[in-house]
Formats: sequence, structure tokens, C-alpha cells
Amino acid sequence: MQPANLFPADGSSSTHSTQGEREVERMLELKGRQNYSERLSAVSHFTSSLASELNNTLTPIVCYSQLLLQADLPDHYKSWLSRILEASDRATEIIRGMLDFSSNQVLFPEKVDLYQTVRESLSMARDLFGLDEKQVSLKSFRPDPMVSGDRGQLVHAILHLVRNAIDSTQPERRRIKVRIKGDLRENPILEIKDNGKGIPQKNLTKILLPFFTTHEEGHAGLGLSIVNGIVESHKAQLDFETAYGKGTLVRISFPEKLG
Repeated sequence: MQPANLFPADGSSSTHSTQGEREVERMLELKGRQNYSERLSAVSHFTSSLASELNNTLTPIVCYSQLLLQADLPDHYKSWLSRILEASDRATEIIRGMLDFSSNQVLFPEKVDLYQTVRESLSMARDLFGLDEKQVSLKSFRPDPMVSGDRGQLVHAILHLVRNAIDSTQPERRRIKVRIKGDLRENPILEIKDNGKGIPQKNLTKILLPFFTTHEEGHAGLGLSIVNGIVESHKAQLDFETAYGKGTLVRISFPEKLG
């Protein structure tokens, strides 16, 4: 008697097994995303409450320090007060970042000229951060790059990325190159490349996490988390190319082209 063949010769059992494994993997991935979203929502709620409390505490410190600076006080007292205000400014920046991170982003999508939006964002960055044309430059290799998006949020994301590039570069040799790529058959791609210190390999998996920062002070570690949220809300993709000591390239690939 021939032994029973428990496994069909056509490999159908193997196929079913593979399909089952894929389904399990898909369910685990969905569960992981759900858990991440729930944790992120809880963190956002906590962050918003904490930022409001800190802001309420900080306001009288700033106000009374400013009033005392106007009083007839010895110079060394005024120097101390100035340091208090400088520290308060850094704290205010951190709180602003926390509120940006915790706020629910509401999109107002429209037809956006990506080149004009980036150009205006860089003009703002030059004024805000004291940059010149040599330190930050823009080139477009694509005619009339149009995307569907919220112009205000895109400006916000670009400013965060430029600020991040500034923090990674030395003023005397700073070069931040902004490029818009992709021909008419491709989706627009925005790249921001700096010649800074780059990102160590061990930090690559952490840079998008809320509150992760390699800076010693004055940073909440929310900039890239905010950028990632804006990019995801536009159904775009955020990628990094970096090597420690060789700078960083940040790439935003947009999902659709218009016009």
C-alpha cells in the first residue's frame, strides 16, 4: 500500500500557508499602527496640557523681568534679568514646538506652486535666521511644479527643515542646497541638502520620535516629528540620506502632480 500523500503535489498547502502568514503579518502591522496612533494621541494630549501649564507659569516671569529691566537698577542686576529673559525665550520656543506637535493638523488643500512656496519659505528663513544667498540656495529642475496641499503647513515644514540644517552646520562653511526635481512624467520631489555633521547610524531610527534631540539645550526635539506629521497628512513620503560627518539630504516625495 502506498503511503497517503499528506501534502498535495501542486503545492496548494504551501500556498495557503504563505497566504496565511501574509495575513497574520498584515494584521500585526495594522495592530502596530493602531497602537502607535493611540500612544501618539495620548502623548499629544499630555503635551498640550503640559505646554499650557508651562506657558501660564512662564508668562509672569517674562512680564516682571521686562518691567524690572526698565527700573533704575545696577548694571549687574540688569545683566541677570537679561539672562532670565534669554532663558525664557528658549523655553517659549520649546513650548511653541510642543503646541505645534500636539495640535491636530487640519488641511486646507489647494493647488500649490511648489517652487514659489519654497522660494518664499527660504526668503522667510533668511530673514529669521540671518542667512545669505550663498548659505542657502534654491534650484528647480522641473517647470511649474504644482502639488495639492496646504501652503501654510508646507511653509511650516520647510522652515523646520532649514532650521534643522542650520543647527547641523557651521556658519563659516554653511551650504544648504534646496532642489525641486522630477520631470513632467514624475511626481515633484523636494530635497534639502546640507554639508553639516550628518546623523549617526544609531540615531536614524530615532530622529522622527517626539522629543528626541541631540542638542544640549533650547530644543524640544519636535521639529522632525512635526515635519513628518505634515508630510504624512499630505500623503507624501519623507526620506533621509546621511552619513556621519558628510551631511544630510532630506527628501519629500509628493504623491501627485497638477497643472
